[in-house]
Amino acid sequence: SFEKFHLEWDFSWPWLNLGNVFSERISWIQWYEFTGSFGGTLWVLLINIGIFEKFKNSPVSLYNLSWLSKLAPYLFAILLPIIISISILKKENSKNNNTEVLILQPNIDPYNEKYENNNIYYFNLMAELFRDQITDKTNYLFTPETYFGYGIGEPLNKFRNTRLFAKLDSLTNKYPKIQLISGIQFYNIYKSKLKPTPTANKIDKKTWVDFYNSALKLENGSDPEFYHKSKLVVGVENMPYKSFFQPIIGNFLIDLGGTISSRAIQKNRSVFEHQTIKLKVGPIICYESVYGEFVTEYTRKGASFFAIITNDAWWGKTPGHKQLLSYSRLRAIENRRDIVRSANTGISAIINKNGEIIKKIPYGIRGVLKGNINPSDKITFYTKYGDFIARWSGFIFVLTLLIAISGRLKTTTK
Repeated sequence: SFEKFHLEWDFSWPWLNLGNVFSERISWIQWYEFTGSFGGTLWVLLINIGIFEKFKNSPVSLYNLSWLSKLAPYLFAILLPIIISISILKKENSKNNNTEVLILQPNIDPYNEKYENNNIYYFNLMAELFRDQITDKTNYLFTPETYFGYGIGEPLNKFRNTRLFAKLDSLTNKYPKIQLISGIQFYNIYKSKLKPTPTANKIDKKTWVDFYNSALKLENGSDPEFYHKSKLVVGVENMPYKSFFQPIIGNFLIDLGGTISSRAIQKNRSVFEHQTIKLKVGPIICYESVYGEFVTEYTRKGASFFAIITNDAWWGKTPGHKQLLSYSRLRAIENRRDIVRSANTGISAIINKNGEIIKKIPYGIRGVLKGNINPSDKITFYTKYGDFIARWSGFIFVLTLLIAISGRLKTTTK
């Protein structure tokens, strides 16, 4: 119940939810397609609490091994899900597919280099790196989160009038069978005495601005489409409970480079459809990939694979970028969807529906990853029902709390 609560409130940082710990043991957890990561949490809790209750009042001795028999049910409870998982994995064979993707890993230092060059510079870099890799079979190009993030970004409502759009439009015109999905920062400026939106940042008495961390979809002959990041990093992109804390501490956010104002979000997920091959992709931006039920909404809207665009360079050489890649594997299993992952400094990768990393570019390397993905239209039990374990846990928690308050759980003394 606490883990579910921690996924939803404004201070959400569910990095250490127990079910996440198996992301490097995917052969053990193929049943996450039924339970999601909360199945792993329940697995850990039941076995640990069960063993504790069994032995808290029982002596354990090397001279009398009868206590080992008490462990048998719990050893079985550990092994059975693993056996089931291995059986599922054998049935979930990945197929080869002709959907060719190119994934950019530009390896740009976000603390210094990124904001020294404008968006046209990064367009030219992208075009140069992709140029020799594009073939007649290429269907998609992917770039990382906020790849185009110079200055305060590009004007959202007037994006078609920008020089960057003209450059990107010429690229998609040159390759009419290709869809480009790129990370980009947008902004909207408002002239108003009153706050125009809940997320607007005040510039002066009559000027407000909304910033967006977005995914941009461009394709020859179609209008640009956008998805705005909806799960924001606490303190970096979002001041928790801003309406309450802002009058007290002002516009304080942790400075991790770039613009440090709060970002605007969108309430619902968006999917991008390829007009030629009619596939739909779910654009997932960085931190959003940690949220299981959140990601299922892309699948329910028709996404046949996921694209995670991220800028893990903020982590430096800490384990953070490795962990975020690893958690992506859980989302692949839960939804049975292939994933393409474009990370600024790495690790960019292609992950199949079983959570297996098929190809990757190591951290700190500039390059383009080419590979094929296998789209799917399968709807898993978890995709359909989401965090049902957590919801039932919440119901049981509330029921137990009410019974406790009523005094029915008090022990009587004689």
